Amino acid sequence: MALPYHLYYLATEGRADPSMMYATALVLLVIVLAMFLLASYVRARGEKRMRQ
Repeated sequence: MALPYHLYYLATEGRADPSMMYATALVLLVIVLAMFLLASYVRARGEKRMRQ
C-alpha cells in the first residue's frame, strides 16, 4: 500500500491508533525530504560541471 493512501486509510478508519498515523506521516516526510536533498545535490553538482 502506498504511504499517502495508508495515511488516508488510517485517518478515515476511525479506530486507528494516532501514533500509527504520526509514524506514517513522519516516514512519508523523511522520504520526501531525502528526495529533495538528493535532487538539490544533483542539481548543484550539475551546475558546477556546466560552469567548468
